[in-house]
Amino acid sequence: MVMQEKAPAMDRSATDVVENESPSQRILLLGDRLSCLSSISDRPDVDVAGNLTSADHGYAAAVIGVELPENPDEVKEDLNARVEECMMLARRVPSLQHIILVIGAPKFLQRMSRAARDNLIATCDSVSQTIQAEVEQRVGTYVIVTIILAGQCNDPELLAERVVDRVTQTEVADATAVVLWEEIRGDSIGDVGLNQYI
Repeated sequence: MVMQEKAPAMDRSATDVVENESPSQRILLLGDRLSCLSSISDRPDVDVAGNLTSADHGYAAAVIGVELPENPDEVKEDLNARVEECMMLARRVPSLQHIILVIGAPKFLQRMSRAARDNLIATCDSVSQTIQAEVEQRVGTYVIVTIILAGQCNDPELLAERVVDRVTQTEVADATAVVLWEEIRGDSIGDVGLNQYI
C-alpha cells in the first residue's frame, strides 16, 4: 500500500507525532494517489503516509486510495488482498476507529453492465464485512469500515467533506457501508449507509 509522490511539501507528515493532538482530529491517507482524493490530502488534519510502515499511533481514521486493476477478472483478488493490509494497519495503529477505502475508476467500470456493477458492490460489501470482523476478532478493536466507489467523483472537495464527516461519527448503526459517489453527492455517508441498513 504505497501513496504515490505528492506535489509540494506538506506542513506535517505521518511521522510527525503531535503529542497533544486528539486522535479524533487526525486522518492518515495511504494507498494509491487518486485525483478524487486531492482535496483531502491538502487538509491540515490529514497526514499523507508514504507507505504503511510510516504510519504511527494516534490516528482516528485511515483513508486508503485504491486504484483497481484494469482487468475485471483481477478485481476480486485485489480487493480481497486489502483485508490483510487493513489488518496490518489496525495492528500498527490501534487508535483507528474508521478504515475508509476510496476506490477509483478503472476504465472498465465506466462501461460495466448493471449486473457487473452489482457484483462489484457485493464484492465490496463482503470485503468490508470481512475487514470489520477480522479486525475485531484478530486485533481486538472495533472499526467502522466504509468503501466508497468514487469512480464518477468530479468534486474532490465534497468527497473530502463527506469523508471527514464520516470520520467524526463514532457511533453508527452501520459497522460497514459500501456507497457510490452518486449516492453521497446529496447526502452524508452515514445517512446513505443507514438507509442501506434499515
